[in-house]
Amino acid sequence: MHFTSLFTCFVLVALSRPAAPDASDLWPDDKLFDEWATEFGTVIQLWFNEITDLNNLPKRYESAGATVNKESGADMIGRMGSQMELMLTFKREAVRRLVDTAEQAYIEHKDLEKHDLLENHYHTFYYAKLINKYDKHGQLENDSNYLLLNPHEHFDNIPVNINLSTIHVPTNVYHKAPDVMNTIKWSEKLDEVFRANYKDDPTLTWQYFGSNTGMFRNYPGMKWMADRETNLDLFDCRTRGWYIQGATSPKDLVILVDASGSMTGLRMEIAKQTVESILATLSDDDYFNILKFSTEVEYIEPCFNGTLVQANLNNRKRLRDKIENMSTQEIADYPKALTEAFELLRAVNTSGNATGCNQAIMIITDGAPQKYESIFLKYNWPQKRVRVFSYLIGRDASEYKQVMWMACTNNGYYSPVSTLADVQEHVETYINVLSRPLVLMGQHVTVWTGVYHDKAEPKTEFWIQFLNENKTKSGENEGEGNTEGLRMMTSVAQPVFDRKNSTMALGNLLGVMGTDVPLKELTKLTPPSEIGPNGYSFAITNNGYVLFHPDLRPIYGNGKTKPNYNSVDLAEVEIPDSDNLHGPHYSMKLRNEMITRSGKDGNLTMRVRVHFDNMKRVIVRTNSYFYRGLKDTPFTLGITLPMPYGVNHVMGIIEPRLVTDEMYHDMFLTKENNNTWRVANGWVYCRHGNVGDEVPQNNEEAILFFVNIGRHKNESMRVKYMSKCVKDMKLIEGSPLVPIGKLLFDANITKYLPAHWQSKIDSTFGDYGVELVWIGTRSGLTRFYQAAENLTEPMYIERNKQTVQEVYYLRAVDQGKDHIVLSVPFDVGAEKNETVVTMSSPVVITSKGEKEKEYKESTAAVVGMQVKHSFIADAFFNIINKTQDSLAWSCADDDMECYVLDNNGFIIISETYEDTGAFFGDVQPRLMDHLVIQGIYVRVQMYDFQGMCDKVENITDSATHILTPLSFIATTFTWFWKEVALFLIQFNLFNLWAADRSSYSANAFWGDWQDDAYPCDQQMALYYLNEKAPKIETDKIYRGISGCIDCDKTVTAAHITSTNLVMVAHDVSCYCPAGQDVSITPKEIKHDDDMCEYLRKEIYRKKPDTCVSHNPNEEGHCGRGAIPSQPSLILLLSCVVLNLVVCVPSLWQPETLPWQLALSSRR
Repeated sequence: MHFTSLFTCFVLVALSRPAAPDASDLWPDDKLFDEWATEFGTVIQLWFNEITDLNNLPKRYESAGATVNKESGADMIGRMGSQMELMLTFKREAVRRLVDTAEQAYIEHKDLEKHDLLENHYHTFYYAKLINKYDKHGQLENDSNYLLLNPHEHFDNIPVNINLSTIHVPTNVYHKAPDVMNTIKWSEKLDEVFRANYKDDPTLTWQYFGSNTGMFRNYPGMKWMADRETNLDLFDCRTRGWYIQGATSPKDLVILVDASGSMTGLRMEIAKQTVESILATLSDDDYFNILKFSTEVEYIEPCFNGTLVQANLNNRKRLRDKIENMSTQEIADYPKALTEAFELLRAVNTSGNATGCNQAIMIITDGAPQKYESIFLKYNWPQKRVRVFSYLIGRDASEYKQVMWMACTNNGYYSPVSTLADVQEHVETYINVLSRPLVLMGQHVTVWTGVYHDKAEPKTEFWIQFLNENKTKSGENEGEGNTEGLRMMTSVAQPVFDRKNSTMALGNLLGVMGTDVPLKELTKLTPPSEIGPNGYSFAITNNGYVLFHPDLRPIYGNGKTKPNYNSVDLAEVEIPDSDNLHGPHYSMKLRNEMITRSGKDGNLTMRVRVHFDNMKRVIVRTNSYFYRGLKDTPFTLGITLPMPYGVNHVMGIIEPRLVTDEMYHDMFLTKENNNTWRVANGWVYCRHGNVGDEVPQNNEEAILFFVNIGRHKNESMRVKYMSKCVKDMKLIEGSPLVPIGKLLFDANITKYLPAHWQSKIDSTFGDYGVELVWIGTRSGLTRFYQAAENLTEPMYIERNKQTVQEVYYLRAVDQGKDHIVLSVPFDVGAEKNETVVTMSSPVVITSKGEKEKEYKESTAAVVGMQVKHSFIADAFFNIINKTQDSLAWSCADDDMECYVLDNNGFIIISETYEDTGAFFGDVQPRLMDHLVIQGIYVRVQMYDFQGMCDKVENITDSATHILTPLSFIATTFTWFWKEVALFLIQFNLFNLWAADRSSYSANAFWGDWQDDAYPCDQQMALYYLNEKAPKIETDKIYRGISGCIDCDKTVTAAHITSTNLVMVAHDVSCYCPAGQDVSITPKEIKHDDDMCEYLRKEIYRKKPDTCVSHNPNEEGHCGRGAIPSQPSLILLLSCVVLNLVVCVPSLWQPETLPWQLALSSRR
């Protein structure tokens, strides 16, 4: 933000009151305010520049040969997009090699009998749950094998074995069953390819194969860690998103739930669990809706009447909640229900509001009296484009033949679901049916999942939790923030087919092969040092959801994951500069063009609102967006450049081979420079995971290692290692040595600074309260000098090593040349602890442009300093209070109160220290509002579409149970019979446990929905200093504040030169009540009045390119036709009691009953 002139604003409010001495006679005149503001700003600028050597740094850069080059965003996106396409191709080809190996291995495999498998092959694999498991005597337990495991940084520091894979089998699947053992046997050949893939591409992480038997082969090998609280292992690879998406094409599902009277009680609970399990198999590429039917057909969400909705997490959650309240009544009208389902699918086919691929009707019922052939004849035969899947609920269901017929004659599948324990197993069968056309066609469709994080992946979740807890205990996590250990990723997967001649016609899916792709491997290809400050890269999916973006905020509170973090739309993080979110100014053009990806690169310029510092600061700027669709993926890559400076970049490198011994020593090893420099975490300079074990893991030591190798006199040694570095860097930038070359260039120029800082502070500025001085460069290098023995913020450098990505750097660049940005921690004064003022200013390099008198500027670095707050405050008040005009007030007078605010309205200096760091509108709301009215500050509405709102608990009257003591007896009686009935119906202890497992599998994707907060949209007013505020005439008087209490109010605001600060003073003797709400506290946006419109809004998304939904040669088993078992007399009596409890709720109190809580926990 540039201020070309000082501005001073005087506001005098005169309301009639007979005054004694008029306060305006004692108020300092405008000239004096100008003098104060100018003197304070000049003092700050002079000693900041003197200590940091800011004035000389641009000259040193220019004399070293630094130039400012202009690079178009189009060239940048073209280069980065090509590099990313190449990396993603490597991942896809790695999976394809595994698929080919698996299919050939299965062809060559001859199934062995259980005896042969156990005798000859049991000890040829490592069962992940049992490896390295010892008894109390230190001996390996039975069935346990020893496997050497070592922590590996590339795999989240989890102990692994990179030579072998390990096997996981779901808890409810017997790991020695013949089909499982045979799968383990023939898939052994994958290990060789796992190793070869990792050797060829060391950026690969976990590679795995999920079999249709539930067997999961994972590389590298690791010990499986269960949930340490419950000691339960609930992982089943067949329920994972990568497996389901890899096994089928996109789906349009209509779920019909029988809500007739016969479904009352436990049957409805099983039906609800079945629906939840189906919802868990859907992805963002699918569409669905849920209808219940008895005598009438009803959409369980009226807002979704007559349409299918995208199966994003929010829609699934909303409909999942709706089924909890389903009631039962009367009889089931099948003709109405089936007709509505077919008509709905026909309508969405016409409108295009669906995938148009796999279409299915899922019927959840306890039986049907007829087959209803005429309806299927009318809507589905002979093409049978809509499959029917039927789930028969309950052990005592007798009308199963008609329900089975519906599925079998419509290319579907019939499944009897007798208990809660049966749900997951039977729901999964529909995936195998939908996969048949893919198998028969032999088309290996590559799928890419949306974003997820490693804490949501069961194979690593509990390991990461365990390792982070240990770090916290040892203090290693101090200051690392909520995202410690969090690694965002996507997965690429392909199906594995049965290609044996004898069974190929059945269309059997053997499983799905995949690998995880950490998004940090992709963002390495868009280095911040190349994009520059306030620019960034991002990527979205075909649905418009963010894959990675600097404003994707998946964590809230104390490290908790937001439930909908993986369905954040691009339009929710790129906020146009408009207050009308639903009007024409809320342009979707950027999003839609990126999704469409017509095969060409594109660009668009938009004025946007950008927040930072935990959504407490805002700036409005013009951004240019450049984007490219990534070939053979559903992703689009984008980069954002701030205008106009974003296209200019400082260029200057030193090749490692040109670094002399003296240069090397002066840059890194002198007394002043030893251990006083850091490099950015995660930036790629010249590290490669396959270079050798001798490469240090520490960032700074790794830089020194490669610099020494690069300048090694032995050419063969230099070539050996630098060739690997070059191989790595060719994926990063056009010139392989640019990143480390930039760092060496900056290191050489800035090598003198620590000694300079120490000399200046020791000789001249020792009493100025300086604690820390540093410089952060565009290459990720930070040099610093600690001037105080004990720092107020001891972790500041360690927490701010990312230079061009840090707030101090970004704000300095935005503020511009010859300006210093000052800030203090938010609300620090309330803690009543001494704090520091952080100051920063850019080092701007200038080069001649192509035209005469044209110049190009770019920031090469930012210098910073931390000074004790008390010194800055004392300097300010000493200047203000030394006035020679004895008739004028100063800040020392009781009737005049002074503040220094930053450019976002936060208090830097106040006469009341407790106000330091507070938002001015919270301390002086009326004054803040007036500063906005007079144009000093600009108020903008900011929106947070990733907000989390606290739940409000409904508190019931505790007197209820006192007044009705019999209700407790009734409640306990109800709960007891419910538990007895559940025990008898599920019939054995395993099924009782399996019900818990089933509900876990179905609900794993809900994340923290059951927590104390819920996702919501929020808005807040944020403020920024108006760079276009006019210079006010000295005799200009504004009469703006009204409603003061019988007094004249005087307010003055003056910009403090060369800084981002504003001085504000007011007459405290005149009280003015608060006016408009100026709080920056976020408030929830309620959609109560337009809820249906809000829910039904459709935004553009691109359907997947490939759809395989039918094959004329399709055959296969259509279901299990076993007659449901007849219940015993005791069981029937229990069900009678259970139904009585559920059907006659009026007998009991309306509060939640214990048995309802029990069922809720199972769900």
